[in-house]
Amino acid sequence: MNRTRICSSVLVVLLSGIISEATALAQRPAAKKKPMVELYVVVDIDGELSVMKKSEQTALLKQNVLDFKESMKSYAEARKAAAKNKEKLDQPKPKMKKIKVMGTSCKTQELAEERMEKLQKAREKLKAKRPSREAKPLPVED
Repeated sequence: MNRTRICSSVLVVLLSGIISEATALAQRPAAKKKPMVELYVVVDIDGELSVMKKSEQTALLKQNVLDFKESMKSYAEARKAAAKNKEKLDQPKPKMKKIKVMGTSCKTQELAEERMEKLQKAREKLKAKRPSREAKPLPVED
């Protein structure tokens, strides 16, 4: 009998401690969530640089794939129709846009625009160093 009283009193003490901790946790104010910071990236789309939000960039990639699938589907239909009519297909095969993220993401749009300007200047320097294909004189036959 003495053992049961001791065990029951120990259980009561343990359970009351657990319950008091649970109520203290429930009464504590919820931790404030930090507002989500939108990151900006510099994106190269078929040779043109632009600044956009990271979320817009992922949406652009998805849309690019969907547009490519749609254009391939219409190209396949046109090719089948041309083969059925024994005609030559004039329509070129569609190409997917080349989308490349240049560097890492930036916290502000201004930083991303600065990075874009630096990249643009570096590209212009490279183009200036390369000889132009159009500038070569054609050989003259005498």
